Amino acid sequence: VSHLNLPNAGNTSVTITYDGQQLQTITDADDGLVATGDGSSVHFMDANFDGYVDIFIGPGESRTYSTLLLWDVAAKQFKRVGKLGDPSNQNIMLYPSKKYLFEGGSSSWCSDFFTRSIWEAGDLKKIEELVIVSDAEQYGEYEVKNKYTLRDSQQEDILSTDDISSLPSPWKSVLDRYGSEDTP
Repeated sequence: VSHLNLPNAGNTSVTITYDGQQLQTITDADDGLVATGDGSSVHFMDANFDGYVDIFIGPGESRTYSTLLLWDVAAKQFKRVGKLGDPSNQNIMLYPSKKYLFEGGSSSWCSDFFTRSIWEAGDLKKIEELVIVSDAEQYGEYEVKNKYTLRDSQQEDILSTDDISSLPSPWKSVLDRYGSEDTP
C-alpha cells in the first residue's frame, strides 16, 4: 500500500493505491460504513500476525468510527473485520508474543470496554472482556459490582474488583497503554 485516500466527512469510501495504481476501493456498500475524515488516523500493522500488512483506520473525533482491513492473500484485496461503531472496535493494541489482539473503546463518558481476542482459522475469537465503570452502582445495566469486571467469552464474571493491581497480566499493561489507571 502506498497511498490511502480518506475523503472528508460525509463520504464513506476509502481508495487504496499501490505503485500509482488503484488497488481497491472500499465503500459503505461493502457491509457497512467506512471510517473516514473527522480526525481518523491510519495505522499499518500486521493485525492478524500472518506476515502481511493490514490497515486500521480510526477512531475519528466521535470515538465511534473505526475500520480494520485485513489483507486476504487468496483474494489479493483487503477485507473488513468487525463492525463500525462497535465500542470494542474503536482502538486496537497488538500483543505479538501471545498473538492477542486487544480492542477497546468507550460506550459512554464513564464506561469503557476492552476485549482480548485471538485469531483462529482466520476469525477473531473473543477470550475475555474487561468492563470499567466509574461508579458500579450507577451503571446497573452493565451488571457489574465493582469498577473493574473481567468476563469470559460466555459473559461469566471471572473477577470483579476496585483494585487495578488485582487484574491478571496483561490487563494492567493494556490499561497503561489506553490511559491512566483511573480510566474511564
